[in-house]
Amino acid sequence: MNNQDIEKLSDSAMIEIFNQIVDNMIVNDSVGEAKELIVFLSGIFSNNQQFNKINPQLFKIYQDFIVAAKYVIIFELTENEIVNLIRENFYFVLNHPEYDLDRKVKYKIRSIVGLNQRDIFKKEIRRALFKCKAILSKNKIIINGEKHNASVANWLKDYYMTVGLEKINTLKLNEYLTSSKNIKLLSPEEKIKLKKLLDFFENLKVSSVQFPMFEETFVAILPDEEISLMSYEKMETISPKTLKLYNEVKNINNLNQGNFVNQGNGGINELRQLIAQYPAGSLERKAVEEEMRKLNTK
Repeated sequence: MNNQDIEKLSDSAMIEIFNQIVDNMIVNDSVGEAKELIVFLSGIFSNNQQFNKINPQLFKIYQDFIVAAKYVIIFELTENEIVNLIRENFYFVLNHPEYDLDRKVKYKIRSIVGLNQRDIFKKEIRRALFKCKAILSKNKIIINGEKHNASVANWLKDYYMTVGLEKINTLKLNEYLTSSKNIKLLSPEEKIKLKKLLDFFENLKVSSVQFPMFEETFVAILPDEEISLMSYEKMETISPKTLKLYNEVKNINNLNQGNFVNQGNGGINELRQLIAQYPAGSLERKAVEEEMRKLNTK
């Protein structure tokens, strides 16, 4: 790369194109596109070791694109890579409310066979958050009578000094979110960010050894023949409509998978159109998302 190449990357239209690619990649959970972006931008960085010195601001813009792509494919990273990504780049999670880190990490945890190793992994993520310098809110927070930057690490310090280090229930969490003096200085958006952080942090406290089914998802047939989905300690009744949809989605996934690649990801696009018809968090949407994840990882 030379200065002329960097000048091309600095063009506002070029940056906007990358922004649109990354936004779509995040919303659609496009694993394939994320991998391609990482390879492309990593090549640019490796071909010019002086990029950061020549234009540090531009370097940071494109580095953030790589960070976004890594979060999309986070379940394919190694455990150490995930821990480092969360410690150094948690700002991405804070700035993208549509991104579900909890769900992504649970996918990764489910791939770890040893229950003890799952607990070690979760403990390492908690430690990473305790060292995370990403700023969560603009106003400083008060800890032990002193003002501190409102980093993820400092918010967690204030949190565990108030509620303790053991896992707490939703009631106690809500008490902290409503009674803490530091909370009162937060904007509505900052409160959402903090709750997202604390919910994720609390889920990481659940021991896979003591609660081995916490990360698993399975269908349960109840005595009255009602069918329910058990997912992350929550049981939801599956309607006939959802079961029908799930079977249709599986057919899309299983039928001529090779043809989808040859036809320009037609299968994935069909699933994307289907998922848009259902509200976030619904069982119907979860069914489609699960099959999209399977397609993207093939």
